[in-house]
Order: sequence, then structure tokens, then C-alpha cells
Amino acid sequence: MRHLKSIIVLAVLSLNIESIALAQELISGIKGNYIQLNPTGWFVKSKVHVEWVRSSNFGLGFNVSLHYRIFEGIRAEGFVRRYIQASGSRSSVPYVQLKGGYGRFISELNYEVTGLNGLQENFVFDAPFKSINLGLALGIKFFLDSKQRWVGDFNLGMQYSPWRPNPVKQAEFERRVGPVTDGLVWHTLGPGAILQPSLSFGYRF
Repeated sequence: MRHLKSIIVLAVLSLNIESIALAQELISGIKGNYIQLNPTGWFVKSKVHVEWVRSSNFGLGFNVSLHYRIFEGIRAEGFVRRYIQASGSRSSVPYVQLKGGYGRFISELNYEVTGLNGLQENFVFDAPFKSINLGLALGIKFFLDSKQRWVGDFNLGMQYSPWRPNPVKQAEFERRVGPVTDGLVWHTLGPGAILQPSLSFGYRF
């Protein structure tokens, strides 16, 4: 009977040790330096993602995006991630992300003026403006190969980025045309889009 109890105790201990080792292997599996590109938005912007994962649960990094359609400009964002070791899978790890950023953009603003002949004419001006943003997202990081070098990253979140272009200060212009449309595009298709899906691929080194 003593031998049987000893065997059971040893079996339980070995299972616990194996579980701990497996958990440590999973946690350490996400550590590293990552550089990723976002191919899904290339028709309006180019985005580079850099991240350092040094601890078992947290990652720090930044994004730089160059916008060349609709709203031209550049934005830099810093972010922090809290990885959640709940999936039990070594090939994918979910996370929560908090980000904040600053950008400079140019918007085309339309103005209307009544000429001396009484006819109304439209003028278009390039108006530079600054923009801040704050965002929260849920995502998952997943490895694409057995050596866990190539990586994919998907997240879905929301951001707050107010539409505040600088008006063109010209006394002769009577009113601006289309501010509602400009703001709508900014918050749906532009850099200030409220809904923020992101899919990127890259390499860990």
C-alpha cells in the first residue's frame, strides 16, 4: 500500500512539474522583437509595426503609418499590450492593447465666395492640421511556422480621434462647403476611423 501511495504521489508531482514547464514554455514563446507590415491598408496607407516583448505578459511598441489617399500625412503611435495566456495554445496568444498617437495631415477644404458679378465660385485649399488619437483593441498573435519566426497579428478595436482641421482665415470667403462630409469621411475611411481592424504579418528576431 505504501508503494502504491508513493507511486501516486510521484505521478501527481510529475504531472504538476510537466504542467508548469509547459506553461513556462508557452509564456516564453512570445518573447522577442517583432517587425510587421500591414498589407490590408496599402491602397490608402503604409504601416510599420515594431514591438518588444520582454516579460511574460507585456509588450511595448510603436506604429508609424504614412497616409497618401483622402487625407495625406503621417501618424506615430505608441502602444502597450497585455498578453493573456488563456488559450492553451503555443501557436497563438490573445491580448488587450491600449494605444495613443499623434499625427499631422492635410485636408482639402472647399470654400465658396460670391464674385463681383454676383456669381458664386468654389475654391479648394490645402489645410494642414494636427491630430491625436486614443484606442483600445482586442487581438491575437499567431505564429505561422514551426520555428515561430514568422508571425501574424489580428486585432479589432475602436479609437477616438477628433476632426479638427484649421479653417482658412480669409475675410472674403463667405462660408465653407461640405464640413459634414469631410468629418464623416475622416471618422469612417480616414485616419480618424472609429472602427479599427488591423491584420499584419512579420518576423520575430
